[in-house]
Amino acid sequence: MYKLALKPTFLDHFSALHRVEQKQCCRAIEVLRETPDNTRSKNIERLHNWERLWTIRVSDDVRLLYAIHPGYVVQLLDVGNHDYIYNHAAPKIDQYDNIGAETFDFRALEDVMDPTSPTTAAQVPNYPVPKRRASPTTPGSAKIPMAITPNVLERFNVPEQYHRALLDAVTEDDLLEAVQGNDVLFETLLDWLYNQPTLADIAQQPNYILSTPEDLERFAERNLLEFLLWLDPEQQSLVDFALQGPTLIKGGPGSGKSTVALYRVRELCSQLPGLTPTILFTTYTKALIRASEQLLTQLMGRLPENVTVSTLDSIARRIVCEVEGTNRLEMTSADAWRDALATARTVLRTTEPESLAAQLLNPYATLFPESYLIDEMQWVIEGQGLESLESYLNVQRTGRSYPLNAEQRRAIWRIYELAAQYFAANGLLTWDALRRRALKYVRDGDYPYRYDYVLVDEAQDLTPVQIELCLHLCKTPAGLFLTADQSQSIYNKGFSWQRVHDDLRVKGRTRHLKRNYRTALEIAEAAHQFLHSTSGGDAETLSQHYVFRGSKPVVFPAPNEGEQIAWLCRNLHSASRSLNRGLEAVAVLVPSKDLGQSLVHAFRSYQTPAMFIESGDEFNWEAPMIKIMTMHAAKGLEFPIVALPYLEAGRLPRDLVPQDRDYQEKLDEQRRLFYVAATRAMRYLFVTFNRNRPSPFIADLSRDHWYFVE
Repeated sequence: MYKLALKPTFLDHFSALHRVEQKQCCRAIEVLRETPDNTRSKNIERLHNWERLWTIRVSDDVRLLYAIHPGYVVQLLDVGNHDYIYNHAAPKIDQYDNIGAETFDFRALEDVMDPTSPTTAAQVPNYPVPKRRASPTTPGSAKIPMAITPNVLERFNVPEQYHRALLDAVTEDDLLEAVQGNDVLFETLLDWLYNQPTLADIAQQPNYILSTPEDLERFAERNLLEFLLWLDPEQQSLVDFALQGPTLIKGGPGSGKSTVALYRVRELCSQLPGLTPTILFTTYTKALIRASEQLLTQLMGRLPENVTVSTLDSIARRIVCEVEGTNRLEMTSADAWRDALATARTVLRTTEPESLAAQLLNPYATLFPESYLIDEMQWVIEGQGLESLESYLNVQRTGRSYPLNAEQRRAIWRIYELAAQYFAANGLLTWDALRRRALKYVRDGDYPYRYDYVLVDEAQDLTPVQIELCLHLCKTPAGLFLTADQSQSIYNKGFSWQRVHDDLRVKGRTRHLKRNYRTALEIAEAAHQFLHSTSGGDAETLSQHYVFRGSKPVVFPAPNEGEQIAWLCRNLHSASRSLNRGLEAVAVLVPSKDLGQSLVHAFRSYQTPAMFIESGDEFNWEAPMIKIMTMHAAKGLEFPIVALPYLEAGRLPRDLVPQDRDYQEKLDEQRRLFYVAATRAMRYLFVTFNRNRPSPFIADLSRDHWYFVE
């Protein structure tokens, strides 16, 4: 029996079929699993002059286009009516006008269909948003190439008043009459009907696993959110690599680190037949946890009881609550930290007015701002689990560029002691104190439960204390598995490969994923070019091979904010139509919550539905509108189309004082934030700003990699 793989275009067009046709399509796929090359069947035939491409008749007018890899895989490429499949999706070689036979290696295109070896098939224009094939300039009596179904109407939020006529439309004349003069709706539907991906475009798309044809119907009913990426040989080799760890997998954005970790969970569950190893899959953000849980359920059929998927802070809270016999912990906020320093300032003025500690807390007489002191206490003292002045005097302050002498460290430790006293007096617990307390309870045996395996995704966002907690939650160090990319470190600014290697002893059990499956080459190169001027980046993980080609990211210097929003609305609509997607494919990432909330109203004034998402718990993957999020909240997610507005002075980077001790650290942090936001984009990336207040980052966007709209 052949394995099944599918391309996103097939999934997209399958979901647009009528329900009866979907069921017929699933029955046809069952046939293909057994005999995909049965030339005796009247429903199966080789397509034109292609060696590996075939079609199967699904119904009187619907055909399924697929590729065969003998004895191995049936790859579902596209589905649509007869004329669409034969004349557009896979025309004869001499009709292939998108690239031209004289410049295109068709055997290479057939090779690229191999799900184990994706490579670049073709490059599309740089800008504007590429159009696959011209729509008819005037309607006529010709039959439209694809049926308009209820799913299509839902995707594009077509008002109900148009539904009946559009569902009955058969010709281009019918389509024009059905839209009743609504030019925007007419243009949207023409894009859907005529600007479909070509075979070269489909070849560049990722391959996904299809376990059973019934999964397709569940997807169409919106009960299934994701299909898992088909692992290439490099990724597959890491699924069971060094199962007796600790093991570290490095890789840049889009390299499939997280997918490998998910497959590894399944592998661990199957390694010991009859046994049920306890497994913890953990990471930093709630959004990533939600996505991982859904994908594990899809991969394994259900989430086994022996597998726990949770943020590490949730695990730490559970440990502390269980040991201390409480259900309530009052955690500190940013305001609480500022209040603690204000109290410390008052104490020092009264008891130690001439001390260096008092001087450091004087806002008018020091170059150590409060934010620097708070970061020092959170990143270095609490993040590394330091419990004495002596340990602080001797510690390596990874990630802190400004050196501190012994006198300065003693002063900061004194401030930290006073802040800790304030928190204790008010019944408050810092997040790092929670993690330290949980680590102590686990290490000392007060919390006896251990996992056979702990898998940590995006480990670069964990502090040394958190990583040590993960290690001690394993029954033995051999059960620890980490994925990480230092270049994407935002939350834990002091992450260090050397620290991980020294503490966990992963030498000889470290591998590097080099292929990027998410981001188009042009977007990734532009983002990497920007990050190269930042200290702390990891050159190894930035060196990747790319599956996809696309267009350069576009930068629009707007004359004012209104033009910035109007331009974004036009281009986001155009980009989504070019991908044959609705606005659910679009994310707009902003530097701050206030900007995000105001942007919702601005978009709506242009009849563009949008929602602001504050946390991963609120994320609705299928909501048919633009998703507006802060750059921090979007970490770990990915979207076909991403816009980064407001790249302006005071917003990104936020206002920084060059004389501050941590100026360079904060600037590098803001650079990494922009890099992470940019690499959320899969196919299109738009950057806008008011040209009267440009960010200093604009000067670092090379015109060799970024397309500036003049």
